[in-house]
Amino acid sequence: MIGRITGLISIALVGVSLLSTSSFGSSAKPASCVPTKNLDQEMAKRFNEKPFFRGISIEGYYVVMYFNRSQRTWTVFGVHPTEPNSACPLAAGSNGEILDQKGQRL
Repeated sequence: MIGRITGLISIALVGVSLLSTSSFGSSAKPASCVPTKNLDQEMAKRFNEKPFFRGISIEGYYVVMYFNRSQRTWTVFGVHPTEPNSACPLAAGSNGEILDQKGQRL
């Protein structure tokens, strides 16, 4: 369990890092932002990705990470504190895996 948490925290740090370096951190909202309402259901329907981590960054951003275990695809969204009804994609990819403390796949 501790290993899974360590892996998720590592992924969260990547998400927070992306928040601070992307256009999401600026005052302009990226054009691809989507409503937060029903986002979990839409990600499950379209990509079979389910939320596996949610957290608040030091800067106050809400971050949610989705993962599809069978296809190993993943997506990270951020929600700016001043735009709580809009989720902006920060990163997405494939070949994702959740690691334990020793770097082994879970």
